[in-house]
Amino acid sequence: MPPLTNITADWRPSDPVYQLLGQHNIPRDFIDDQVAEFVMYWMERGGKEHAWGNKFAKHVLHEWRRHEIQLAQGQSMHIMFSAWQPQQRAFDILARDGISQQFAQDQLPEFVLYWMDRRDVSNTWNTRFIAHVRYKAASNQTSATKNSSIREQLTDRTWATGGGNGIPKL
Repeated sequence: MPPLTNITADWRPSDPVYQLLGQHNIPRDFIDDQVAEFVMYWMERGGKEHAWGNKFAKHVLHEWRRHEIQLAQGQSMHIMFSAWQPQQRAFDILARDGISQQFAQDQLPEFVLYWMDRRDVSNTWNTRFIAHVRYKAASNQTSATKNSSIREQLTDRTWATGGGNGIPKL
């Protein structure tokens, strides 16, 4: 039996691993897409194995089955398109957070443009939209707080009257 070894950053599956996975009709690009995540995971864990190829093949088979189940359930991945609209459920969730539907709608063009430019595919656009709107709402609150603090500082005249800062009134 080969000795236990750590995985290395340059580890790649061998030809027999590709052949084995090919027998399951798993596309080579799908297999290649799994390598970086697999290597990083096991480098961070520091695990030792006799046969990294075997462990990788099991990982890819598991991910491929998950992918096939998602496709069968109709949860296929979609690219963002210009006419995309969030489902009403997304607005309902945001409303529970105190975010108006109008504010959320105002964020939609930027959200759509960003994801169209990236050309990412996803089956969770509504979830991503909710996260984007929450982030924008929090940023607006932070910005409003900062602006009021600056405004208060600029209009604060307590320094002129010795208002509690240890400077005696003249």
